[in-house]
Formats: sequence, structure tokens, C-alpha cells
Amino acid sequence: MDKLLIENPDLFKNYAMQDSLITLIHGLFMNDFNFRLGSPTLPNTLGSISSLYINKKWANDGYKGYQVHPNYPLGDAQKSCTPRGITSLGFTGEVLNFFVGAFRGGRNESFAYGIDNHTR
Repeated sequence: MDKLLIENPDLFKNYAMQDSLITLIHGLFMNDFNFRLGSPTLPNTLGSISSLYINKKWANDGYKGYQVHPNYPLGDAQKSCTPRGITSLGFTGEVLNFFVGAFRGGRNESFAYGIDNHTR
């Protein structure tokens, strides 16, 4: 792009404007989709839109989602990642933090070293 800017500034400007318009239109589409799902705020991430969409679809379908224990939902770390939550969820509770850490960019120790099932 640096070379294009030097050799053909007008083409560079047209390309930049077209690129920004594509981004704007996509952003407005995603924002409108988020509002139609019932969110009163701008979406932070695509993941937040997908979570809102699937939860709304499940609610409309009457599906409560797969949960190991009704008092400790897997998607609520404040409840499920407590000593009582981990105990109630059993093996799923033991490995849930490893999964969440890896999924959200954690340091991945459980994948580098494995899980020690013998030490408690």
C-alpha cells in the first residue's frame, strides 16, 4: 500500500474510501442485527452477538441448554467456578476452568502439561 500511495495517490484514496465504506456498512449491519436481537447497546464482539442470538433462539424454542447442574450454569463463571460449583459439576467442573482459560486466551498449562488427576 505504501508503494500505491506514492505511485498513484488518487487510486490509493479511492481504495481507502471504498474500504472504509465496506467496513462502515458491515458495522451498521451488525449493529442493526444486534438491536433486532433485543440488545440496547452496541455489540462489543461478534461472540457477544452470537451468545445473544443463541440464548434468544433457545428461549423461543423452550430449550434451556445443556446444564450439568441447574444451580451452577456452565456459562456463569461466578457461580460454577467456586469450590461448591466445581464439586457439584464433578469432572466438568474440574476441567471447565482449563477450557475457559484456553478458549479466552489463557496460558494453556493444562494442554502443555496435562491434568494431574491423582493429586488432590
